[in-house]
Amino acid sequence: MYSLPMTNTLRPLSVIGAEMVPLLKALPEGHMARWAGLAQAEPICSLETIHDNYFSDSGQYVVACLLGNITGWRGEDAKRIRAELKAHMAQKKR
Repeated sequence: MYSLPMTNTLRPLSVIGAEMVPLLKALPEGHMARWAGLAQAEPICSLETIHDNYFSDSGQYVVACLLGNITGWRGEDAKRIRAELKAHMAQKKR
């Protein structure tokens, strides 16, 4: 399991999204994580935290959908980004 380095700050969702969109677009055309993940990765680019809204959807909902849609995405980048997104989701529970 991938764990984040011990820091007190999380990168904003917009920064994570800006990194993730080109990575997802680089996946093969038929890869499920490409078309399913991009549906939520692009809206994340306009969010800073899960407490923000994307139109009528909460940031928490958008991130939760994204995490569900990128389960088939593999590799070190995927593991690191999923860990960051899960860390954002954990903030809601505090």
